Amino acid sequence: MAVATPPNALVVFEGAKVRHKVTPIAAGERRIVLSMTYCTDPRNSVVQESMRRVKDTAFFGIRALWG
Repeated sequence: MAVATPPNALVVFEGAKVRHKVTPIAAGERRIVLSMTYCTDPRNSVVQESMRRVKDTAFFGIRALWG
């Protein structure tokens, strides 16, 4: 599904498996893309926690491992 986003728009996704992407911007444009993971299920396995840490490291760098 494509979501129209006029200037200064905010789009929030909620779900266990949300896949999203942004389109290229034109010269002179600026875009800020924020990504957040929030989990209220304490039953995450060691594998799931490891995958989350790898993803966080890819986005935020090695210091994300100790956050």
